[in-house]
Amino acid sequence: MNFWVNKEQLLSHNHLARLINTVQLVQDVGSTEKPITLTVLVSRFDAHSEDRTGYKWQDKNGDHVFEMPPFLISDVEGTQKRILQYASESTPYYPANLLDKSNPIIWSTFQLALRCKVCTFRMVNRFFVR
Repeated sequence: MNFWVNKEQLLSHNHLARLINTVQLVQDVGSTEKPITLTVLVSRFDAHSEDRTGYKWQDKNGDHVFEMPPFLISDVEGTQKRILQYASESTPYYPANLLDKSNPIIWSTFQLALRCKVCTFRMVNRFFVR
Protein backbone atom coordinates (compact mmCIF):
# COMPACT_ATOMS: atom_id res chain seq x y z
CA MET A 1 0.00 0.00 0.00
CA ASN A 2 2.85 2.39 0.69
CA PHE A 3 3.75 2.61 -2.97
CA TRP A 4 0.26 3.94 -3.69
CA VAL A 5 0.05 6.47 -0.90
CA ASN A 6 2.93 7.45 1.34
CA LYS A 7 2.49 9.18 4.68
CA GLU A 8 3.98 12.45 3.42
CA GLN A 9 1.27 12.60 0.75
CA LEU A 10 -1.43 11.97 3.34
CA LEU A 11 -0.13 14.67 5.67
CA SER A 12 0.52 17.22 2.93
CA HIS A 13 -3.10 17.14 1.80
CA ASN A 14 -4.53 17.56 5.30
CA HIS A 15 -6.94 14.69 4.74
CA LEU A 16 -8.00 14.47 8.38
CA ALA A 17 -10.04 17.67 8.10
CA ARG A 18 -11.97 16.32 5.10
CA LEU A 19 -15.07 14.20 4.84
CA ILE A 20 -14.32 10.49 4.84
CA ASN A 21 -16.32 8.38 2.39
CA THR A 22 -16.82 4.62 2.44
CA VAL A 23 -16.32 2.73 -0.81
CA GLN A 24 -17.26 -0.93 -1.07
CA LEU A 25 -15.57 -2.94 -3.80
CA VAL A 26 -17.20 -6.18 -4.91
CA GLN A 27 -16.17 -8.89 -7.33
CA ASP A 28 -18.27 -11.79 -8.43
CA VAL A 29 -17.31 -14.02 -5.48
CA GLY A 30 -19.24 -15.20 -2.47
CA SER A 31 -22.92 -15.96 -2.47
CA THR A 32 -25.47 -13.77 -4.23
CA GLU A 33 -27.13 -13.11 -0.85
CA LYS A 34 -23.85 -12.14 0.83
CA PRO A 35 -21.09 -11.13 -1.60
CA ILE A 36 -17.59 -10.65 -0.23
CA THR A 37 -16.82 -6.92 -0.13
CA LEU A 38 -13.70 -4.87 0.46
CA THR A 39 -14.41 -1.65 2.34
CA VAL A 40 -12.02 1.27 1.79
CA LEU A 41 -12.22 4.65 3.53
CA VAL A 42 -11.33 7.50 1.17
CA SER A 43 -11.17 11.30 1.25
CA ARG A 44 -11.17 13.77 -1.59
CA PHE A 45 -8.08 15.98 -1.87
CA ASP A 46 -6.99 18.99 -3.87
CA ALA A 47 -4.75 17.56 -6.58
CA HIS A 48 -1.45 19.24 -7.33
CA SER A 49 0.52 18.92 -10.55
CA GLU A 50 2.77 16.20 -9.05
CA ASP A 51 -0.16 14.03 -7.88
CA ARG A 52 -1.07 11.03 -10.00
CA THR A 53 -4.83 11.05 -10.64
CA GLY A 54 -4.96 8.79 -13.68
CA TYR A 55 -3.94 5.35 -14.83
CA LYS A 56 -1.69 5.34 -17.90
CA TRP A 57 -1.00 2.39 -20.18
CA GLN A 58 0.11 1.51 -23.68
CA ASP A 59 -1.16 -1.11 -26.04
CA LYS A 60 -1.15 -1.76 -29.78
CA ASN A 61 -3.59 1.15 -30.25
CA GLY A 62 -1.28 3.67 -28.58
CA ASP A 63 -1.15 5.54 -25.27
CA HIS A 64 -4.19 5.74 -23.00
CA VAL A 65 -5.06 7.57 -19.78
CA PHE A 66 -7.99 6.82 -17.49
CA GLU A 67 -8.46 9.92 -15.33
CA MET A 68 -9.96 9.51 -11.88
CA PRO A 69 -11.26 11.98 -9.32
CA PRO A 70 -8.68 12.89 -6.66
CA PHE A 71 -9.35 10.57 -3.71
CA LEU A 72 -6.83 9.10 -1.29
CA ILE A 73 -7.03 6.19 1.12
CA SER A 74 -7.84 7.68 4.53
CA ASP A 75 -7.00 4.63 6.65
CA VAL A 76 -3.95 2.91 5.12
CA GLU A 77 -3.31 0.46 7.98
CA GLY A 78 -6.97 -0.55 8.24
CA THR A 79 -7.16 -0.95 4.47
CA GLN A 80 -4.10 -3.23 4.48
CA LYS A 81 -5.79 -5.47 7.04
CA ARG A 82 -9.07 -5.48 5.11
CA ILE A 83 -7.26 -6.41 1.86
CA LEU A 84 -5.64 -9.40 3.57
CA GLN A 85 -9.01 -10.43 5.03
CA TYR A 86 -10.69 -10.02 1.63
CA ALA A 87 -8.00 -12.16 -0.03
CA SER A 88 -8.43 -14.85 2.60
CA GLU A 89 -12.23 -14.93 2.25
CA SER A 90 -12.40 -14.76 -1.55
CA THR A 91 -9.57 -17.12 -2.55
CA PRO A 92 -11.55 -20.38 -2.19
CA TYR A 93 -14.17 -19.21 -4.70
CA TYR A 94 -11.79 -18.91 -7.64
CA PRO A 95 -10.73 -22.57 -8.00
CA ALA A 96 -14.31 -23.67 -7.31
CA ASN A 97 -15.45 -21.71 -10.35
CA LEU A 98 -12.56 -22.84 -12.57
CA LEU A 99 -12.10 -26.53 -11.78
CA ASP A 100 -14.06 -29.45 -13.09
CA LYS A 101 -15.34 -31.20 -9.96
CA SER A 102 -15.65 -34.50 -11.83
CA ASN A 103 -11.98 -35.31 -11.14
CA PRO A 104 -11.80 -36.01 -7.38
CA ILE A 105 -7.98 -36.12 -7.25
CA ILE A 106 -7.55 -32.61 -8.70
CA TRP A 107 -10.40 -31.25 -6.60
CA SER A 108 -9.01 -32.80 -3.36
CA THR A 109 -5.52 -31.47 -4.12
CA PHE A 110 -6.82 -27.92 -4.52
CA GLN A 111 -8.94 -28.18 -1.38
CA LEU A 112 -5.88 -29.30 0.60
CA ALA A 113 -3.74 -26.51 -0.86
CA LEU A 114 -6.37 -23.94 0.10
CA ARG A 115 -6.55 -25.23 3.67
CA CYS A 116 -2.74 -24.98 3.94
CA LYS A 117 -2.85 -21.45 2.48
CA VAL A 118 -5.44 -20.36 5.06
CA CYS A 119 -3.36 -21.75 7.95
CA THR A 120 -0.23 -20.02 6.62
CA PHE A 121 -2.15 -16.77 6.10
CA ARG A 122 -3.39 -16.80 9.69
CA MET A 123 0.11 -17.42 11.06
CA VAL A 124 1.68 -14.66 8.94
CA ASN A 125 -1.16 -12.28 9.75
CA ARG A 126 -0.78 -12.90 13.49
CA PHE A 127 2.97 -12.23 13.55
CA PHE A 128 3.51 -9.53 10.92
CA VAL A 129 0.33 -7.45 10.60
CA ARG A 130 -0.34 -5.16 13.51
